Amino acid sequence: MNGRFFQSIKFKIFLAFALCIAIMFAIGGAGIYSLSRSNANLKNVYESNVLPILDISSVLADELDVRIRIRNLAVEHDPAKAADLAARIKADEQDASTHWNAYYPGNVSSGDEKVLANQIAELIKQTEASVATVIAHPADFESVASGGMRAANDNLIASLRSDVTLNANQARDANQRSEQAYTLTLWVLALLLGCGVLLGTGILVVLVRAISTPLGKALLIADEIASGHLDNEIRITETDEFGDLLNSLKKMDSSLSRPLNKIPKMPGRLFNWPSVQPKPPSAAATSSTR
Repeated sequence: MNGRFFQSIKFKIFLAFALCIAIMFAIGGAGIYSLSRSNANLKNVYESNVLPILDISSVLADELDVRIRIRNLAVEHDPAKAADLAARIKADEQDASTHWNAYYPGNVSSGDEKVLANQIAELIKQTEASVATVIAHPADFESVASGGMRAANDNLIASLRSDVTLNANQARDANQRSEQAYTLTLWVLALLLGCGVLLGTGILVVLVRAISTPLGKALLIADEIASGHLDNEIRITETDEFGDLLNSLKKMDSSLSRPLNKIPKMPGRLFNWPSVQPKPPSAAATSSTR
């Protein structure tokens, strides 16, 4: 492939379409990236914040039930009712443990959250140990309920509320980051779209000039030759196919004008033929006409 190809109309058209396709790919790629990033952010917020908040809230609800039953247990003097309350507390603790294991440690997403979650895990173990003690030794339920069991439950509820607040703040921060990413992506897409419009307009202008200007020149020269005006001054600045066309028209103009230039000319005559003057009429012819 020689350098002439890069100056041809074919190359200009090819380059114009290639640039248009590149802009289309850029806009499409930016859109796809934006969608994938938005999807990743939504998935991250759901898995890292929404699901933990749901699990922690379920644990918190169970522990609030446990708190109520612990206080009832502390003032209950009937062993049968106390045993029933202890069984209910155990069921609440088992449900809370199920939700807690779904959250901890797999869905802990930050260092502060991990520290708080470790504290909650220890408090849950203390509460479960106290419940096991009550069930194993029903006679000691009053001292257990009014002592370490109640204190552990109070601390556990406070820690769970802090963990919910922490995850809510993380979700809020993630939402703000998503909004910033959306705004940035919107500006990038708008910029690419504007560049695409400007580039398309520029390509249109360049192609129109590259085709219409030399084509108009060639048509004008062809009309001049068809009208019999030869020896036209043809200046060729194009180096593409239109340059070849103009060069061919120039050769044709020269080929047609060269033989005619060799024929001698007189003013008002195309060829230099001898001049023949008409004879005056004779006297006899004049009299007979009378």
